[in-house]
Amino acid sequence: MDNDVRIQPLSFKGGMFFFITGFIMLIFQTTILGWIDPVGYGPDLCLILVLYLGFNAPLISGAVLVTALGFLKDATGGGAFGLHSCVFLVLFLLAGQLRGKIDPIAPWYQVIFILVFTVLSGGLVFLMLYLLGCSLPDLAGLWPDPGLICLISAVLTALVGPILFWLLGLAQPLLGPWPEEEP
Repeated sequence: MDNDVRIQPLSFKGGMFFFITGFIMLIFQTTILGWIDPVGYGPDLCLILVLYLGFNAPLISGAVLVTALGFLKDATGGGAFGLHSCVFLVLFLLAGQLRGKIDPIAPWYQVIFILVFTVLSGGLVFLMLYLLGCSLPDLAGLWPDPGLICLISAVLTALVGPILFWLLGLAQPLLGPWPEEEP
């Protein structure tokens, strides 16, 4: 049980790096991308970080990081508080279950993986909003189908994902020792 990779803690330097990186991605996503495209077609940078952490971070440290990132995203976006933290935690746990079954380094796997998880994320958000009784955003004046916006955003996120995975992988050796690979 002591050799289980998912239980070992992330180093303090690594935790702070990912928290600050997530905060910067969230600021970039909500400000600059919001000015460029107010409809919501931009890539979800925070989701890419959540999926990267799902592949690489230990269970407890990663879960705390993605939950905090979800709360920050909810605080900046308004709406149902705790929605993104729940969705991010579910996606983190699913990605953690797939970490030994697929190759997270191959860009084609990353594109497919990120595309599927982004569509799943959008579906979970709409489902949870529906179950909570919240009104869905009125996008009828912009596009007739909010699912189209989710799909275009998913494709853009999947195309940007391998670049961010590569950049985060470059920073990984600077963060101190990571838990060793699972046997």
